[in-house]
Amino acid sequence: MFTEDELAKLVGQELPAGTYRIDPVESLMLTSVVHGEPTQTPHPIYAFVAAQTGIGISVGELLASFGTVPEDGPMLGECELTTSVPFVAGIDYTVTGSVTSAIRKRGRVLGTFDLVTIELQVHDPASTVISTCRETFVLPRREDPDHD
Repeated sequence: MFTEDELAKLVGQELPAGTYRIDPVESLMLTSVVHGEPTQTPHPIYAFVAAQTGIGISVGELLASFGTVPEDGPMLGECELTTSVPFVAGIDYTVTGSVTSAIRKRGRVLGTFDLVTIELQVHDPASTVISTCRETFVLPRREDPDHD
């Protein structure tokens, strides 16, 4: 099992940086579906999309760094998005992130599980943070001998 010492060492771990570019045509299609007509300003959901797909690590690699795999049943427990300015299509954003919290809990139904929170920041070309995506993963620890 992923030990509590290993879990504690996750806090402060920097994630590999990456980039994301909002495709102008994709953005127009998304805003058309959401708003009923296309708009030039990308939808705020790009705070999640850019962060999640722009960070320089895949979801599988991220989960592996947490000592789990998709087959263990990890879940997204919470997601908080903040944006300071609208996104712009066609420019490159840099995405950075780190692990901000990692705690072990025990529950009657789930047994032993970990809550790992990451914070992903999307930076514009001037390196200004324009959005933050804070995600908490719920990671069942199925190897727990007390859990059936």
